[in-house]
Amino acid sequence: ITYSDRHNLTMTVSLDKTIKMLSPDSGQENMCIPTDLPLWCCNWDVSEPNRICVGGLSGNILLYDIRQTKACLSRVHDIRDVSPIISLSSMSDNVISCSLNSVRIHRKNDSGSFVSENQGIIGPFYDMNYDFSTKSLVLSLRPSVLMSYCRHNVFTYDFMKQKTVGEPVKTFLGTSKLTQMTKASQFCIGGDQLFSSYCEAGESIIIWDIGNKKKASSLMCRDLIIDT
Repeated sequence: ITYSDRHNLTMTVSLDKTIKMLSPDSGQENMCIPTDLPLWCCNWDVSEPNRICVGGLSGNILLYDIRQTKACLSRVHDIRDVSPIISLSSMSDNVISCSLNSVRIHRKNDSGSFVSENQGIIGPFYDMNYDFSTKSLVLSLRPSVLMSYCRHNVFTYDFMKQKTVGEPVKTFLGTSKLTQMTKASQFCIGGDQLFSSYCEAGESIIIWDIGNKKKASSLMCRDLIIDT
């Protein structure tokens, strides 16, 4: 689920293979776009407000223009990873996507086809969050045999200029318990660049200060949070 202030629409996707646009004012459905894929994630394009991108369970990415929804503009798929796309962001004809197992950059070449580059970052992942204004990329990793805690790796990455993501500038340790793939978010308050995530083991929302590389605050919340 994601919101566009320009259109005042909330976009949702579902395993029923549809993209829906809802009015937050009326609660009414403004648009329903049928696709041929069970869908997991979605986002609005940063530079072109009428464009959207959605990610499917089989590793496919579909790009649409909401003014012409009979067919998608492009279909992006890298056969080297067919795990579900759990998060993605786009700027014009460039897409960064995160699946359960890999992070990839997809760029359209002169012939009109997309070239995908695996960033070589080891998962397993449960979320990705990219802020185009601060050029901050946060990758959230599930607990594994190598690490018993979730981790939030922070990268400084200029999506339009750098070919590869590089090494993380900071790693925040998260929860030791993860039964749901919760979504995190980045935001700025008073010039501070912040990142929030739900800590299931501590039943709280943790707010991290990316600039100062430390925990800024925590909010108790006994309900299971899916999206911060």
